[in-house]
Amino acid sequence: MDADSILDLFLENLKPLFFPESWLQLDMKFSKTEILSLLFIDKRGDITMTELAEYLNTPMSTANGIVERLVKKGYVSRSRSDTDRRIVVVCLTPEGRQLLAGFHALITDYINMALEVLSEEEASALIGIVLKITRGLREKLAAEEAPSASELRKISIE
Repeated sequence: MDADSILDLFLENLKPLFFPESWLQLDMKFSKTEILSLLFIDKRGDITMTELAEYLNTPMSTANGIVERLVKKGYVSRSRSDTDRRIVVVCLTPEGRQLLAGFHALITDYINMALEVLSEEEASALIGIVLKITRGLREKLAAEEAPSASELRKISIE
């Protein structure tokens, strides 16, 4: 099976799974980075803007724009740290927690539906394959992003 065949398989069979009617509202309301930001904040609790920018691998100005949009939508709040006024802390609002609770429930329902059609052995194999693919992609992408030896310059310090 080649890449084109796999792409055709995804396009023909997986679209209804990954783009159900119930996800359309979420898709129209948020960008990919906004969703990732909300999930990260939900997982970590209160975070700093620096932590979010590092997680998203974006400049601080981009992270600020993302957070600003989420603040305007009412899903996160921003405040200064009590211990260091230079640090900006971001946290979910009650509306943000409610949104993510619904999002988690939706994802859990889809995962459970998928697992119902698999045996325990098949589910374990699927998890192993997904982890192997993500690990391989992460390594390949990291190798592509790493500067080559010819691009590195040594600067002597006297």
